[in-house]
Amino acid sequence: MAAEGVQESKPEHFAQMQTYMHKKGLRWAVYIAVNKNDDDLHVEIVVYDQVFAEALLEKAGDVIERSSPGRRLHENPAMFDCKFCDFKGVCHFGAPMDKNCRTCVHSEPVVNGEWRCNLWNAVIPTKDAMLNGCPNHKQITD
Repeated sequence: MAAEGVQESKPEHFAQMQTYMHKKGLRWAVYIAVNKNDDDLHVEIVVYDQVFAEALLEKAGDVIERSSPGRRLHENPAMFDCKFCDFKGVCHFGAPMDKNCRTCVHSEPVVNGEWRCNLWNAVIPTKDAMLNGCPNHKQITD
């Protein structure tokens, strides 16, 4: 662990901790990391940052509510963030998306995490229905 701490060394861990602290109403959390080279322990008290946590949750809500794919992180698929991504083929090489309601032009997110099919004029009733889609599936292309 670098001397600057979890916020700088592992921002994804810091973000995860902030979200958990926000949801659980905690003011502090303990971060423990093991150095794989020599088994040294890094122990750090992480203080809750309400503004940071709420911004993360707002960003997550925007992603969840998005009705079309977001922009690429990088134009080059060899970049580290893209290199190991499960969706690199879709994002960079034109592979088809999984066929389900969330990848269909006829559906849109609505309240409480539900999705609505505008073709059938109804809320999609179950997770299985969402994952299986229907014969009228039309893939989002933009």
